[in-house]
Amino acid sequence: MKTSVIVALVASCMLLSCAEVPAKTAARKPATVDYNALAGESVSTVFFSSLSGWQAVDSTATGYGPTQIIVRTGVSKAYLLTLYAPCRDLDFSVQIAVTSSGHQLSAGFDKILIPRHESCRIKTIQPIDFKAMRAAEKATRLANKAT
Repeated sequence: MKTSVIVALVASCMLLSCAEVPAKTAARKPATVDYNALAGESVSTVFFSSLSGWQAVDSTATGYGPTQIIVRTGVSKAYLLTLYAPCRDLDFSVQIAVTSSGHQLSAGFDKILIPRHESCRIKTIQPIDFKAMRAAEKATRLANKAT
C-alpha cells in the first residue's frame, strides 16, 4: 500500500540557503558543502519512521531545478537522494512529500512529490555521515561569515 509522508517546513533563511545567494559586490563564490563527498555507497532501500527535514543540494547547478536533495529522517540520519532529472519548483517549495511502501523508500521506484506541481523519481539513495555533515556545514557557515 502506497503512503505519502508530508514534510512541512517553516521558510527560514537557513532552509532557503540564503548563505548561497551571491552578494552583488562579491568577487568570489561562497563556500559550499560537498555533500557527495560525505555520502556513502548507494543503497536500494531505506526504512524510516518520519521525515524531519530536507534541503536542495545543487539548486544552482542547473537552470531547471535541483537533481539532488538531502532528506533527514529522525534526529541524526540523513540521505542524499539523486533524482533522474532536475526537479522544477523544488527550490521554491516549502513542503514536499515522498511516496513509500510501509515506511520503506526505494531507489528507482519512489518519488519526491511537490504539492500541486510534479513528481521527481529517485535514482539513488546514499546515506550521509551525519556528524561529518553537521561539521562541514558549520565550517562552511564560518568561512562564509569571515569573507
